Amino acid sequence: MQMASEEGQEAQVLEVRGLQAPIRACCDLVCPEDLRPGMVPPCPGAGSSANGGLGGAGPHPLFSSSVGILSTGAEISISPEPAQPAEGDNVTLVVRGLSGDVLAHSWYAGPTLSLSYLVASYIVSTGDETPGPSHTGREAVRPDGSLAIWGVLPRHSGTYILQTLNRQLQTEVGYGHVQVYEILAPPVVTANNTELVEHRDTLRLACSSPSTAEARWFFNGDTLPVAVRLGLSPDGRVLTRHGVRREEAGAYQCEVWNPVSASRSEPLNLTVYFGPERVAILQDSTTRTGCTIRLDFNTSLTLRCVARSCPEPEYVWAFNGRALQEGPDHLDISSMTSAQEGTYTCIAKNPKTLLSGSASVVVRLSGACHLENR
Repeated sequence: MQMASEEGQEAQVLEVRGLQAPIRACCDLVCPEDLRPGMVPPCPGAGSSANGGLGGAGPHPLFSSSVGILSTGAEISISPEPAQPAEGDNVTLVVRGLSGDVLAHSWYAGPTLSLSYLVASYIVSTGDETPGPSHTGREAVRPDGSLAIWGVLPRHSGTYILQTLNRQLQTEVGYGHVQVYEILAPPVVTANNTELVEHRDTLRLACSSPSTAEARWFFNGDTLPVAVRLGLSPDGRVLTRHGVRREEAGAYQCEVWNPVSASRSEPLNLTVYFGPERVAILQDSTTRTGCTIRLDFNTSLTLRCVARSCPEPEYVWAFNGRALQEGPDHLDISSMTSAQEGTYTCIAKNPKTLLSGSASVVVRLSGACHLENR
């Protein structure tokens, strides 16, 4: 007889989903005088529901707190599988810890048991599923209460709530969270200028991406050096270097990443101009700057000018203060005579930094090279 009574109650609950008749039948099972502290009001007319009653903003009628007693001992856990889904994955919200013989399940995609967040309701005995306002066409409730979502999108991220109803007319509530990670597109690196002068110019690089994923930088294919990272903005998207240095020239890349995806930009090449420095005059690969070079009569000599500079400097040669030629880095002296004795000077000019430097040697007839007092 008791079993028949329970079956009758279940029939009353399942007879007309969402209508007042089965709800009233359930409410009649739990009367106000039977309530204990902590129970929700049992009937629409016997007090206000903890979730807003049966109005449009409240929970779905089948799972309204008016239907039964809220179980305070429930420990339902909800976890997504996979735990860190990527955009396009099939995800299952797995339910553990259900107690009692469950009659129905109701899933919500939102922070509260509001009808507007209802994804779907599912009747276990009939297998009937009713979609709610938050159903996107990708969700399905399974008989064990889990929620399957096919081809998840970033908009599926958020809080999910499962509410169940068992044969004792008790409702249990479990909460879970899903974070769907997008498949990231390559970011773009832009610069205020890709050609800078050392110690004078400021470098600003920006990493642009429509995603809010974290960003990190690479320099010549390796992680950005610590010293350079000190110039990063708090969000890591902007790199600033005041008084840029030559060792900071190279290829810069930005990478956006999340737990399931990483995408790196095309390299942006940065040039830092410097110099000229250490201007010197060579004879047969030997430095002769500041020397007197003595040659035999009618012999030949080639002087070569070198300097540390970016870009390669422009060279001007002078003889006793008078310009001889401009352009090549070397000067040829052929058939040495007394008329060619004197001071030869190489002037190196950097067209980007607008700086210059010079070096000189003295050439005399006959004898070895010795240092001159200058």
